[in-house]
Amino acid sequence: MVFDVRTEFPHTAIPTETPINVSDADKCYQPVNYDSIYRGPITMREALAQSINVPAIKFLYLAGLRDSLQVAEDMGITTLTDPNRYGLTLVLGGGEVTLLDITSAYGTFANGGVRNTPYVVETVFDNTGTTMEQHTVSPVPVLPKKYCSPDFRHPFRQQSPRSGIW
Repeated sequence: MVFDVRTEFPHTAIPTETPINVSDADKCYQPVNYDSIYRGPITMREALAQSINVPAIKFLYLAGLRDSLQVAEDMGITTLTDPNRYGLTLVLGGGEVTLLDITSAYGTFANGGVRNTPYVVETVFDNTGTTMEQHTVSPVPVLPKKYCSPDFRHPFRQQSPRSGIW
């Protein structure tokens, strides 16, 4: 559960207990939701299903940018290579990710938390049909299986999480 309320984040994106003074507003990031509506308490599932910006940014802020980038890399995202280039807007599309990377990462959820590196050619045969090379699958567990259950993987299957936009 997170609160979808007007929130200020320091540009450093490092959690701190020090409040930001109104006179320092230029030193903080103040995201808004696409519809400028703040919904109060909301679950992660509902926030993601409804594409609500502020909770998504809060989740990244609390998880930490570097740790989140590491999880993304573990799941198959190879294009987010320089943590100094990204900030909290990463969850809003502030980083370039290839279609192959994003499908590889989604595949990790579909495989119960196990990542398989994408490949193009499975087997190479010579002109007599003899196998010259064979791709070897090297599965790597990267997420606890409990985070890959059908209910967790399919937040859009039920209408309730998206009910705020139906």
